[in-house]
Amino acid sequence: MNKLHFVTSNKNKARDAQEILGFPLEIVQLELLEIQSMDLEVIVMHKADEAFKILKKPLIVDDVGLFIDAWNGFPGPFVKFIGKNSYNQLLRMLSSEINRKAYAKVAIGYHDGEKIHTFFGQMDGEIAFEERGESG
Repeated sequence: MNKLHFVTSNKNKARDAQEILGFPLEIVQLELLEIQSMDLEVIVMHKADEAFKILKKPLIVDDVGLFIDAWNGFPGPFVKFIGKNSYNQLLRMLSSEINRKAYAKVAIGYHDGEKIHTFFGQMDGEIAFEERGESG
């Protein structure tokens, strides 16, 4: 059986994906030019296409976003630029917001060699008033 390649630089994400899928993935770290868009589907389709041009093997890529209602969906896919150490800054920026509703969305792009297939997951919630948990 051919292995499915997961193009990511995040080892934790790769471990989580393997656990969810229930089979091993071939983890591949590639430097891909990531286009900037508020549309996760556009981003993963571009990533999948670029990765397939290099690997020429079936693969998956992903992208995530945090969409805050009070900010009309911002930061969306740009949340990665906030960084783990800046969540307190995000909370300070939201401190006067009454509407704390937000959702996290993930997009998966699967390139089978002929076509790119996209899949999405979303979790609705609210932004807390203080940082919680560990590791971001």
